[in-house]
Formats: sequence, C-alpha cells, structure tokens
Amino acid sequence: MSARRTSSRNDSFTQSGAIRVLGMSFSGKHGANPGEQTKEQPIDVDVSVRLDVDQAARTDKLDETIDYDAIFKTCQEIVSKQSFKLLEALAQAIVAELWRRYPLRAITVRVRKPRKLSGATPEVQISRRRPRQ
Repeated sequence: MSARRTSSRNDSFTQSGAIRVLGMSFSGKHGANPGEQTKEQPIDVDVSVRLDVDQAARTDKLDETIDYDAIFKTCQEIVSKQSFKLLEALAQAIVAELWRRYPLRAITVRVRKPRKLSGATPEVQISRRRPRQ
C-alpha cells in the first residue's frame, strides 16, 4: 500500500516556535524603597519569545534563530547595569531591547525579587505581541 500526497492549502505554512530561557538569576539595584538602589539584591528573570522557526528548523543553523546566550546576556546587562524603581520598568526595558534586536512575534518577560518578602516572591510579567496580519 502506498501513501499518496495530494496538494492542499495545508502545504503552505510557517512554523511559529517558542524559545524560553528560564530561571536566570542576576544581581541588581532595583526598588522604590530606601536603600534598594544602592545595594545589590537578587533578581530572577524568565523570558519566552515566539518567532518564525522555519528557516532554523530546515537549516539547523544558529544564525537563523535566536541564541539563548544572547537572550541571557541582554537580560544580564540590563539587570546588572541599569537601575529601576519598579519591576514593571525593569521588565519593560528587557522587552523593549529584545523586541528591538530580534524579529519576534511575541515576548513575555517575568521579573522576580526572590528575597524581597518573607514567605512570598513578588513577580511582574510584561507581554508584547505583533498584531495578526
């Protein structure tokens, strides 16, 4: 028995994929309370990006996608070298920089202060996506 392929409109597609870099941990000077912008504290970051993965999947070439290390280094640079009063502003800075650098369909960034509260971890999430065309 042979399988026969018939042409259909389903033969034309693009693949959207997600790249996630989770559990990144950095030190930074962020906060609105006295002393938070003068003393480093741990800041955790998760990034999830959606992008077209067709070319990367076909060619198996790193330059056709986003290198995880580049995401990590971008987050590290922003968290460790800039200072924000609000986690919302920190998350937005990461979103804006990754959005500027890469052809993303969508991005979600989560930023946490794991040692800010006793018994809880404050987290802020910012998402951005391109409108469907």
